[in-house]
Amino acid sequence: MKYIYRKALWTTKKEFLLTENALQITNLKTNRVETVPFDEIQKVNLMRIPAAKGVPVQYICTISVKGKKKIELANRSIKGFADFIDKSDEYREFVSELNQKLCVYTEVQFQKGKSRAYQYAVWGFAILALFAFVGLATALFQEGKIGEGIMMGLAALLVLYYAVKFSKAYKPDVYNPKEIDKNLLP
Repeated sequence: MKYIYRKALWTTKKEFLLTENALQITNLKTNRVETVPFDEIQKVNLMRIPAAKGVPVQYICTISVKGKKKIELANRSIKGFADFIDKSDEYREFVSELNQKLCVYTEVQFQKGKSRAYQYAVWGFAILALFAFVGLATALFQEGKIGEGIMMGLAALLVLYYAVKFSKAYKPDVYNPKEIDKNLLP
């Protein structure tokens, strides 16, 4: 099974190939091949990034390898500036098969979401923004600027909405690689 993916405009397209006991990564520009044996993989992290205005839901698989930098795959491959190719079907098949191959390796961790520190940072930012918007709304109401005060109050509610939405999506946990949660794959 193979998957072709380009993360960003400044990166080259790569082919990810699942062999019997390794992940083979080929840089399609230089034809340089890197082989990552499955027994060197420490962790697989799956994450669903919720849709935001004008940006569809994105699914990301991050593979942590002993002594090497992380490998990241997503269901959307970049084609050009603000132009993406939806590869959801191929991504789902590839990540599902990768998990099936890795589930026999007992030392591999299967996690979802972001770290607790990241979640705390999201809530810290949200609380600061809430205080700022509520403070502005209060000051505007006291000056008799009711319309502007209502707008600041609505902005505070919007911050709260997105904080809850992203906090739920990024909640750290483990998952079963044999039965991947439907919310982690497109």
